[in-house]
Amino acid sequence: LYLFLGSTDEPVIKERPGLPWSSSCAAEEDNSNHFLKPIAFLSLLELSKPKYEWIFFMDADAWFNDGAFLRHSEEGMQIDSYFNLSTNAISLVGSQNRYTWYRGERRHTPIILNGGLLGLRNDEWSRQFSGLWWRSRCGPKDQLGLWSILLAYWSSEVERIRKRHAQQPTQVDEKMQNFQFEFDKSAFASYHSTHFVFQHLMHNVNKIRFATGIADANDNDGGHFYKKTGFVATDVPLELPRVMILPTSSVKSANDLPALFSQSDPEKFGPNDTFICHIKLYEWKKASLRTNHCHERKICSNRKCGEFFIR
Repeated sequence: LYLFLGSTDEPVIKERPGLPWSSSCAAEEDNSNHFLKPIAFLSLLELSKPKYEWIFFMDADAWFNDGAFLRHSEEGMQIDSYFNLSTNAISLVGSQNRYTWYRGERRHTPIILNGGLLGLRNDEWSRQFSGLWWRSRCGPKDQLGLWSILLAYWSSEVERIRKRHAQQPTQVDEKMQNFQFEFDKSAFASYHSTHFVFQHLMHNVNKIRFATGIADANDNDGGHFYKKTGFVATDVPLELPRVMILPTSSVKSANDLPALFSQSDPEKFGPNDTFICHIKLYEWKKASLRTNHCHERKICSNRKCGEFFIR
């Protein structure tokens, strides 16, 4: 599905309205057309309610690999299989990056969430989220607003539940009655300064999950791994309020799903099956970094590109 949004005045894109919990945007580069993404989400969410339960977005450099079509035809697996992994009230599903590339070198730099592959539930939370994301325009990368909104929401949820428990205290809640998840809003002044707030999230992830009732005090389903490494565990999704972050490898479930988006190191984990390939083609020049699932030569294999070839 391609969505035509009509024309948007460039001055509107360049505006930086800001958000109450983020400091003034300090990005030197202009805002980019990446911020049409939340507008597209918001348009679809408004136009399709309640027709579709979920809306999924993926970047132009991502494609469904051959294995996805095979699993769909043989087992009926589809993108909804990932959305249904949680029994909690989840409105946003995405994945991390296990590494990034900088000047030709691969770096293990975890991030909060990859903005290139996102699923939003068709509900009021997602509509408000998309509106705030559009308002958060700052620089060329839309992840800055994406991450700041999520941290602000998790902070507000912890505070809301803390106040509720203060009125009706229980023995379990006493350990968390004074916990508040706050963060330095200046960290969101630019994309490169978010590293510090990510470290803060890592340190508090278990407390957030416990305070909001997602995990108990003996949480063993990924929170401790995330706190230690900054990465989602290799086979278990990480859940936070309204958000599920999928691992970049196969997911343990009733049907053992392949990774939604695999960026696991094949030297360490082997050639993982993946539903979607999302890679920069220059990342795969080294043979040791290629798997038999995400190779640039397979983008248009089996006539997938068909009539789009230039003759």
